[in-house]
Amino acid sequence: MGAQNRLREALSARPDGDSRRPGYQAARWLLAAAYQQMGLNDVAGELIAGADAPSDYDRPGPTYGSALRDQAIELLVRDARGDSDGAWRQAEAIAGRLASQQWYSTQSTAWALMAMARFAGSGDAGEGYRFAWRRGDGDWQEIQSLAPVFRQDLSLDGEGVELAVRNDSERRLFASVTTRGTPAPGQEQAAAQGLGLEARFLTLDGRPLDPGSLSQGTDFRARVRVVNNSGRDLDNLALTQVIPSGWQITDSRLAGDEQAAPLDYRDIRDDRVLSYFSLAAGEAREYTLGLNATFAGRFYLPGWQVEAMYQGDTRARNKGQWVEVIRD
Repeated sequence: MGAQNRLREALSARPDGDSRRPGYQAARWLLAAAYQQMGLNDVAGELIAGADAPSDYDRPGPTYGSALRDQAIELLVRDARGDSDGAWRQAEAIAGRLASQQWYSTQSTAWALMAMARFAGSGDAGEGYRFAWRRGDGDWQEIQSLAPVFRQDLSLDGEGVELAVRNDSERRLFASVTTRGTPAPGQEQAAAQGLGLEARFLTLDGRPLDPGSLSQGTDFRARVRVVNNSGRDLDNLALTQVIPSGWQITDSRLAGDEQAAPLDYRDIRDDRVLSYFSLAAGEAREYTLGLNATFAGRFYLPGWQVEAMYQGDTRARNKGQWVEVIRD
């Protein structure tokens, strides 16, 4: 109780400028939820009355926050207080965000879905939900469910497939369609948004090397340059380098190729290397990977990519290519 009171005093003492900082409003709503849980409704109401709309985050920070995450917190508190009108407004706003093309992290999506499910389940389920869906001109598939969330896996066997949903109940439904897949070899498209990625292949003495045709047993290096063009500091960047089946990863540290640029963590697996780091605005770094052309044959080198793990619209990737290892 003492810690909550001190946090309440700290929030009240913050200057007006701090109230617009991301995370400040979420702190007010979470503290209000704590007081609400203890039965101190008046104190919770005071905190809520002084709260503003959630702010957008320039960077997720250590709490992995976002405006959507903070809206979900607000929905949970309003629903617990019995504020049906305020909760419904937040539910509509969250549903609109989830149905958009905007990328959201697992943190934000989980909070949003949890809040929506709890809000949907807080009322009288009655006869539940009755709806139907169909694909193209096919038969309607009728569904009846008491659960607030229903998921249907669909196989895609053509282009331009049309899906239709019909609501047969008195309750409002929100429908969304999500697709995910891997481009066929050679069909990846290079892209850069907020980050730049350049990959070069070099001999052991630093001369440029064409990875498309290598003699079996050749030792070489891949050097990746990543630059932050977003205009803001970026944390939790993940660089993924998938290696063709005919190549093997060598331990660069044993070969004397200790990384000059700092890394938060590097995970070296059989077929890929995952590197994690942060970049200040405008900063560029290079990372080196030792490789060996081991097995003869023709293999595919997938495109490499770097992305901000909690800001999915900030990423870069290059095109993949076919490579050949020639038996001597």
